[in-house]
Parts: sequence; structure tokens; C-alpha cells
Amino acid sequence: MDYCMEILFSTIIFIFFLKLSSFQSKKSSQNQSHDPCKILPPSPPSFPFLGHLHLVKKPLHKTLETISKRYGTILFLHFGSRPVLLVSTPSAVEECFTKNDVVFANRPNMLAAKHLNYNFTTLPSDNYGLNWHNLRRFTVQELYSLTRLNETSFIRREEVQLLLQQLVQKYNESSSRLKKVELKSKFNDLIFNSMTTMIGLKRYYGEDVKAEDLEEAKLFKEIIQETVSLIGSPFIGDYLPMLRWLDLKGAQKKMIRLKNKRDCFLRGVLNEHRRMKANGSASSGE
Repeated sequence: MDYCMEILFSTIIFIFFLKLSSFQSKKSSQNQSHDPCKILPPSPPSFPFLGHLHLVKKPLHKTLETISKRYGTILFLHFGSRPVLLVSTPSAVEECFTKNDVVFANRPNMLAAKHLNYNFTTLPSDNYGLNWHNLRRFTVQELYSLTRLNETSFIRREEVQLLLQQLVQKYNESSSRLKKVELKSKFNDLIFNSMTTMIGLKRYYGEDVKAEDLEEAKLFKEIIQETVSLIGSPFIGDYLPMLRWLDLKGAQKKMIRLKNKRDCFLRGVLNEHRRMKANGSASSGE
């Protein structure tokens, strides 16, 4: 019964906003015609409120290619309330990310970024501004500077050597001279192990995970898989804000649970770092 009432209420709201958006679209088109600074690229036919969401199908890149071929190389779309610029020529893309890079520097306020990126305060989700500049400066100096990369180069070298040893071992164990090797998972293990070793001196992927790290590795993999799944799944409330309160698939609850799980994991990593540092200082003092 409650579910039926929610559907009925959302339908009423939908009809109301349908009328409202139709009125606003007419008003905005009139304002745009009198303001040359608001001239936008052409747009395919759209529905009020939904915009061009009805055109979106899987796979997305094929859908965008079809739209571009039909309507033009530079298009202005609306995914619900989200404005989208579709660019499909190298020269236009270059212009967007060179001459107009600051214009496109801001990030859309998606629900996943709010919950999983600490209310839009991390480098990938923050808007262009003072905090973004400070985060970028810290990242460049502390993670990607030549000194830092040289300090951790031995980790990447050891991981590559380990991967090559595993491939040679697989070849030697094979009865035939030719053997197919699935490299996608191997490269995935290489990248993640390089990252986790640089951060916490632990390997979470592959066949050489230490016995005492198995539970921690399992938790880390779950966090990564859930993060990729939630970020990669579209949430209707990001495009139709009036429907955000419904949360039909429980996306917000999943994000909050994942955030708490990830915070707990990272807190454990930090505490272990502090213990190792304290033990190291005590040993050096002795």
C-alpha cells in the first residue's frame, strides 16, 4: 500500500513538473533569443523534464556516436536536469581542454561523489577553486614528484619482476610450446599491488598474499568492487532530482554503508602506520 502511494505521489509530482518545465523551456528559449551570449550548440528534439534521456541506451558510447552522426559533431543535450555537451571531433575536444579547460574544470554534483568523496572535497570531485588547487599541489609534490617516484621505483620494479616470473612459471608448467595467457587480471593485480604496497607495504591481489593479510585483502577487494559498481551505475535522482527521495534501488543506503566500511578500513591502515612509526621510534631510541 505504501509503495502504491509513493508511485501515485511521484506521478502527481511528475505531471506538475512536466507543466513547469514546459513553461520554463519556453521562457528560456525566449530569453536566449534576446541574449547573444547564451547561444548554444544545436540540440536534437527533446521531451520536457526528461530532456534527451529517452535517447540513452546501452552501450552509451554507441548511442552517443549515433546521435552525433545524425545531428552533428557538437551538440547540446539535457540528461534530465543535467546539461551535457557532446563533442566528437579531435579539434573541438582539444579546444575544450586547452583554451577552455577552466570552463570545463568543475564537476557535476552527483550523489556518489557526495557520499564517497566526502561531500565533493576530494580532487576528482571538487570544483575548480582554492581547495582544488591545494589538493592538486599536494598531490603533485607528495605523490608524483620525481623524488617520490624514485623513492618508490623499487616497488614497481619488484612487481613487474614478479609478474614475469609467474608468466615464465606458467609457460614451464605447460605441456605445449604455445599457451594462451589471460593478462587482464595479471595487469589488474600488478597495478593494485603496486598501489597498496606503496601505501601500506601490503599486497592484496594475486597468489602471493600473506596468510595474515587474507581477511584484510578480502575486505579491500569488496570495497573496490562495490565502489566501481556504485559509481558506474546511474542513479535516476542525479538527473531527475525530484525523484531522488524515492531511492528505488537503495543506492543512497548502499553508498552510506560503503563509505562507513571504507572509513573503517582506512582508519585501520592509519592506526597500523602510527603503530609501526611508534615502534620504529622506540627501537631507534633504544
